[in-house]
Amino acid sequence: MNAVRLFLSLAIVLIIGIAGSYFTSQSVKTWYPTLQKPFFTPPDWLFAPAWTTLYILIGLALYVCWQNSFWKNSRLRFFSSSYSLH
Repeated sequence: MNAVRLFLSLAIVLIIGIAGSYFTSQSVKTWYPTLQKPFFTPPDWLFAPAWTTLYILIGLALYVCWQNSFWKNSRLRFFSSSYSLH
């Protein structure tokens, strides 16, 4: 296990997630409460831990790709394109 690669993988993904939330948090407060949501919509407080967990898992996937030299083939392009669309 390479601790530096693990840290960088997690840091890159979490920084991108934090940047995204910084730019969208104010606008979400205006339109999201006005939506008609179904009864099974999770409570608002659950979104932060759910997204944090997802970003940590994405960071771990990036670490696995980096450890297994997936940078040299199409798997990196798939990972990058799917993450950028996210």
